Amino acid sequence: MIILELKLLDAFEKVSEKENFEFIVVHIPDKREVSEEYQQKFLDQWSDVDESFFEFRKIENIFSEKLPAAHPDSEYPIEYISLFDLAEANFDNFYFKTDPHWNSQGVSLSADYIAEELKKKNII
Repeated sequence: MIILELKLLDAFEKVSEKENFEFIVVHIPDKREVSEEYQQKFLDQWSDVDESFFEFRKIENIFSEKLPAAHPDSEYPIEYISLFDLAEANFDNFYFKTDPHWNSQGVSLSADYIAEELKKKNII
């Protein structure tokens, strides 16, 4: 299934080149991807599965390996920004305590980080 998503992203990239706009994938990590405690709460919902059944970082791993335009041998040379490390480093200030959504600090930290990454890439 992930190959289909990568091909769709590649198609968006080709359209962006043709239409002269920047296409950038920004990975917004779910709280489950970042927090082992939240992963355990998720796993506790089912009695017949364990942690090995899920790959919580699968999207991050695939995108960071397959997408970055900086990799000369990338099959899908698409600009990619990951917020995974930012969310992990700022976990307590990033997500609401009661659900998996970002709080206002998470939004602000992400906006600042994305702006800095876009500046580094000379996009803004």
